[in-house]
Formats: sequence, C-alpha cells, structure tokens
Amino acid sequence: MLENGFIVLHRKIVNWEWYKDPATHIVFEHLILTANYEEKRFKGEAIHRGQRVASYGTLAKETGLSIQNVRTAINHLISTNEVTRKSTNKYSVFTIVNYDLYQDKRQANQQSTNNQLTINQQSTNNNETKITTINKEKQIYAASAAHTNGRRTDNPGRTDF
Repeated sequence: MLENGFIVLHRKIVNWEWYKDPATHIVFEHLILTANYEEKRFKGEAIHRGQRVASYGTLAKETGLSIQNVRTAINHLISTNEVTRKSTNKYSVFTIVNYDLYQDKRQANQQSTNNQLTINQQSTNNNETKITTINKEKQIYAASAAHTNGRRTDNPGRTDF
C-alpha cells in the first residue's frame, strides 16, 4: 500500500452529502488514498490514474468495516457519481470520478521532486555538521594552547588562564 505522498482534501468536504455517514466517508477517503497516482498494469489490464483494484472483502479488511458496510458505501458513492465500479469475477476496478480534484498531477510530480530535495538536503546537512564539529574541536584545542603559552600552569590557585 502507498505510504508516501499526500492528497488534497478541501475543507468543503464537511458540506458533502456523505460526510456524516461514517462508512461512506471512510471508504471514499480510503479509495482516494489508495488509488493509483500513475498508470500501472494488473493482470494484463491497464489500471489508470485514479483507479483502484480491490474487492469488497479487501476494502473491508483495509478499513475495518464489514463487507456489507463497504458494499452500501460503494452503492452510495456510485449513486452520486463519486465512484464507478467495473467488476470481474475476482475483483473490481473502482474509479474515483474526479480524482484530479483530490490529487493533482503537478502535486504527484512535486512529491517526487520534494523527496529527492529532502534526501539531498539531509546529506548536505550531515556533511556540514561533521565539518563544524571538526572545526570546533580544532578551535578548542587552539584556544587552550594559546591560553597556556608562556604562562605558569603549575599554580592550582590561578584562574586567569
């Protein structure tokens, strides 16, 4: 399952007709979160952006809902044209009708770019930290050597060095 990236979820979803129906809300958001963000192949069939291959049983297991709750939620989403379903004898392909409203292509590309920038930034920060630590150690050693040059250090009562 996808664990990286993000989706767009506008605040106006609180006015959506299925917002207060927990099962429908959960199933819809779960489909958005788990839908393909780029085309892939599954058993010889192209699964497009915004689509998800699953069964009612799979969705029930992933969401913690009963199969009947998932079936009812999908029927709600189909009735209001948020989702379509194409069935085979083993699985269904669920399509989020306006997927680009929830996951813009530019954002998907930006996610990839941001991940690379983050990795590079972490590498640069680690190198800078190492250099700073080495320089501090050199400065401390140089400073303590400068304070003791030409002075007596055998008097434990002296504090001026």
